[in-house]
Amino acid sequence: MQSRRFPVFALPGRALAVVVAVELATALLVVGDVVRVATGAVAVTPHHLATAGLLTAAGVLHQEVSSRVERYRSRVASGSGTAALNLGSLWIATAALLCPTPVAVAVAVVSYLHLRCFVYPAHANRDLYKIVYSASATLLAVHAASAVTDGDVTLATTVGALAAYLAVDTVAVVGVVVLSGVLKIRDLPRLRPELTLETALLCLAALLTAAMSIQLWLIAFVFPPLLLLHRALFVRQLELAARIDGKTGLLTAATWHELATAHLDEARVRGRSVGVLIVDIDQFKELNDRYGHLAGDAVLAALARTLRTTLRRRDAVGRFGGEEFVVLLPLPHTAPGESARAELGTVAERIRAAAEALRVEAGTGPEPVVIDHVTVSVGGAVFPDHGHHLLDVVAAADAALYEAKRSGRNAVRLAKRRPAPAGRAGAEQTGRQADRDR
Repeated sequence: MQSRRFPVFALPGRALAVVVAVELATALLVVGDVVRVATGAVAVTPHHLATAGLLTAAGVLHQEVSSRVERYRSRVASGSGTAALNLGSLWIATAALLCPTPVAVAVAVVSYLHLRCFVYPAHANRDLYKIVYSASATLLAVHAASAVTDGDVTLATTVGALAAYLAVDTVAVVGVVVLSGVLKIRDLPRLRPELTLETALLCLAALLTAAMSIQLWLIAFVFPPLLLLHRALFVRQLELAARIDGKTGLLTAATWHELATAHLDEARVRGRSVGVLIVDIDQFKELNDRYGHLAGDAVLAALARTLRTTLRRRDAVGRFGGEEFVVLLPLPHTAPGESARAELGTVAERIRAAAEALRVEAGTGPEPVVIDHVTVSVGGAVFPDHGHHLLDVVAAADAALYEAKRSGRNAVRLAKRRPAPAGRAGAEQTGRQADRDR
């Protein structure tokens, strides 16, 4: 029950230890900043305050103008398993370059308070621990950047400070995500677009630092390119949303079909094998009737996460409809045969076992419902053993799935390999079949 109200306590031990260490270190650093300002160890000039005030106002205005887009980006990113970045790092990093550390910390704190209270108010209580940890990581990054510049803004210190900011913030956030099991190390390349965006924002922060070093009012010229960047991000998120199933974060059936067709075309040219698996949740209707549709949605989302973490990055996973999922696995074998079929069976069994081990927490009451009896049936087929077109291979996998269902569920079945006609007799048989088809 405690972990239900405060999900941070549900994190694995190593991830929780990192969260506590980062937040404790941040708290100590912030207390030190307050003491240094109070004792006069840090000189805060009116120019510093004016710079911080402009950056804070610009950051708040930016969040207000882009709040609708940011909430949409956050929903899409959450559903697809990717990261949603806070674009406020532009103003915070600039403050770290131009202002003393305690002043830059104040800019970051105001930015996150506004984010928590006004941009994401509906999700703030539920995801408060995430916002607190994200803010702590950002404050650590601010201290790292300020330590590099130490009040001396040159080309070398600017590059070093921004690199330190990016490294500390990224390692702190991604490290916890990996330790918590949400993302595997092999899946880190999926974060490349987000890291590219963060790097672009920090480059823009360097330009803004140079402009405000000349005249503070030049801050106004950063808004047009920033709003254009938002528009480009919005278009990208719309494209992503059209390709991603909202409940599971997997590919839609149409997108999967398009991608699978391209893979089969390539495999046909290279003479390679491709496996197709259809995964169906056993007795899903009974689960919905017993626990409710929200619990059913939670099971769908949990199984989708399991598929993403169980399979390789190059495997394409889509929602086939209802409680069915479909998987495309490019196989390394240069020729079809039992080796390709055996590998497909190994992957299918791994999926079945991972689903059987699932414990899904669902329900909105004070005592959550834990569903720990989820099982799946899996049917598989191999291209080109079971067909030379995608629909033929999918149909063979579907037939194997029904065989798994008939055998008692919670089972794996692969389509039987069609015997190939051999020699003259085979040629005659093929000719007779062609005559009948005509």
